[in-house]
Amino acid sequence: MPKLFDFITKRARTSTKTMREVLEKMVLHQGELNGARLRGSDLRRAKLSYAQLCVADLRQAELAGTDLSRANLMDAKLNQADLRNANLRSANLHFANLSGADLRGANLSGADLTCADLQGADLRGANFDGAILSAANLAYAKVRWSDLSNAQLQNVYVHRLNLADDIYTEQQKIAAFN
Repeated sequence: MPKLFDFITKRARTSTKTMREVLEKMVLHQGELNGARLRGSDLRRAKLSYAQLCVADLRQAELAGTDLSRANLMDAKLNQADLRNANLRSANLHFANLSGADLRGANLSGADLTCADLQGADLRGANFDGAILSAANLAYAKVRWSDLSNAQLQNVYVHRLNLADDIYTEQQKIAAFN
């Protein structure tokens, strides 16, 4: 377990403050949290830009409004996490599991979601400007009103995906289905 995470956990346990209160007061800019077990944690509005969260377990975590810009979340478990209005701008989400996650209104501009699992995720109103979704699984995802106009959508799995009201180009639609 990373030293920084041990410090935060110990601090939260030895005070009347919750983990969320401790994290809200800390700016974990470039924090080392690889492999951290934060399942179900309340990290709303935490500042985790540039954080290293590779292989972190964030399943069912409360991350609404959290700044994860440029964070490294490669192979992280974010199943059923609440990421509403989170800032994931330019984040590395290679192979991340976001199945069933709530990403409504999230900023994913410039994020790399190559091979990410977004099955059943709620992506309504999310910004994917310049995002890379190559080989991502978008089966059953809710993408209504999402901006996919400048996203890279090569080899995306789109079973039961409704693109009717979304912003995308014809070229992207052809690339996504081939």
